[in-house]
Amino acid sequence: MWEHLTAPEDAFTKQQQENLAITESYSTALMEVVCRDACDGHEIGQMLALAVLDRIVCIDKKCHWLLYMSNSGYLRVLVESLRQEDLALQSLLSPQPPLLKHSTFTKMALLTRVAKNPQGAAELLRCGLVVQLVQCKVYDMHPGVFG
Repeated sequence: MWEHLTAPEDAFTKQQQENLAITESYSTALMEVVCRDACDGHEIGQMLALAVLDRIVCIDKKCHWLLYMSNSGYLRVLVESLRQEDLALQSLLSPQPPLLKHSTFTKMALLTRVAKNPQGAAELLRCGLVVQLVQCKVYDMHPGVFG
């Protein structure tokens, strides 16, 4: 175990840190563009921005991006949008589900990643995530209940 703890960084971890340094060099301008696209971009752009945020939140140990998302209100917008997507999620459980935007799943992945960080979990609670999830009807539609 001691060898593992004192071992030099692997190439992947080093590459992640270098990538994070590059994103931080663009300051809040890049944060603003990515967060705005994640909240109200076109479907493909939104999905890609959410995926980028997911990876950055994963490697940003200092939580700069998380704090920006929270302080700028973008995290709250993402949380509140869950209720708007509830009907589309419910329709997935119908016999002939319509196409659902893939950004919904990417958004849930991002919010799950944010929740893994203690500070992120606190921010999600502050944004009202639990209330939003409780108000979603899709969780009452467990397939085993109706099938």
